[in-house]
Amino acid sequence: MKSSLDMPLQCSKEAPKTFKGKYSEVDSFLRHYDKLLRKCHVTDPKEQCELILDYCSTKVAEYIKSEEHYIIPNWTKLRAEIRTFYDAEKVDQRYLPADLGAFTRQSVRKPLQTLGEWKMYYRRYKAIAGNMGKNKMDNDKIAGFFWLGLHLSLRKELDTLIRTQHPIRDTSKAPPMEQVKAAAEEYFKRDQFPANLLDARDYGYYGMPEATNDSDSSSEPSSEQESSEGEDSDSEEDKKWKQRFKGKRAQKKKDRKDKDLRKTKRDKQKKEVEITRDTERVTKADKGTNEVEEIIERLNTMNIRDPHYGSVYYKAIKMDPMVAHCIHREPPKIQDLPTPPRLPVLQPDRQLPPHMSTPPRQTWNVEAGGPATFPNNIQQGERPYNPGCYSCGQPNHRINDCTILASLTEQGIIR
Repeated sequence: MKSSLDMPLQCSKEAPKTFKGKYSEVDSFLRHYDKLLRKCHVTDPKEQCELILDYCSTKVAEYIKSEEHYIIPNWTKLRAEIRTFYDAEKVDQRYLPADLGAFTRQSVRKPLQTLGEWKMYYRRYKAIAGNMGKNKMDNDKIAGFFWLGLHLSLRKELDTLIRTQHPIRDTSKAPPMEQVKAAAEEYFKRDQFPANLLDARDYGYYGMPEATNDSDSSSEPSSEQESSEGEDSDSEEDKKWKQRFKGKRAQKKKDRKDKDLRKTKRDKQKKEVEITRDTERVTKADKGTNEVEEIIERLNTMNIRDPHYGSVYYKAIKMDPMVAHCIHREPPKIQDLPTPPRLPVLQPDRQLPPHMSTPPRQTWNVEAGGPATFPNNIQQGERPYNPGCYSCGQPNHRINDCTILASLTEQGIIR
């Protein structure tokens, strides 16, 4: 059998969420704690009052310890005190009649076009009208605000359907919400007749447009607004933390916006620079074209023997090779000019220096015993000068022009 020792530890899977004093969490926390007491068979009032401290924040635990019904254990009365002083009734009275009027004045401006938008309007209206607690209005006023919150064009369509379904009704009062609900569901139903035809689009029917967002986040109060209503210091800390969080989020949003602005500015400057460069390029091209035209006109009027003609022609060719087809006269080339005759170079008689000269050597004919004959009689260091042909020995031509050598070569005598 279970006992108080089987109660789950704080922050465990079965334990309730730590209660920090928020009015919107009081009833859910107490219900969860009561279930744990019954599950673990905890019936002792002292244990019931003490064990709740394990699931509360420090500030909430300090308040509970100061209560009279904790000192003199009585869980039933302590539970009622916790619910009273942490304002649990505020959940049942979150809205006033003025809030309902503000909602209807806002919703009447927007026409409802789809079944999803109609259901969203119904949910939001019921959430406000059903949570006014003691300030709740009677059913006729609630039905009247519900009818007036619809757009005028939709009220006309629904009024026709309601009169058809309920021809006899009290027109001094607004239509009951149930009748308006039935008429709206009939008017916005998705399985309408044209949607079941295969070729409905050929006749201009594309179905009922669906709402892109059916969430209730835009009109219902956010959890941040609910949590900011706490009375204890823990709630104050939560509010401070959320303020810091909002500040950081706003700063991040501002930084992203500034970054986008800087990026847009850089893109704009880059685009302006590109436009400027293109303009300069076009201007430079036009200027170069005009300069080439001026050079062509100048070359066609210059004297070809002008010393500056060649440099101007070279400049024009470098700027645009097509200039060569537009100029009638090219500058004279070097090989076309007459070559001046070459003068013979006179070689002065040169003599060997004294240390290189050798005395003539006396040669003798060995067989006759007398002086040597040609070519043995040529002194060492001397060579005969023969200005003629080395082949036939005749003057006035060289070996390359020798007809005798050429004839012998053709006959095959000399190879």
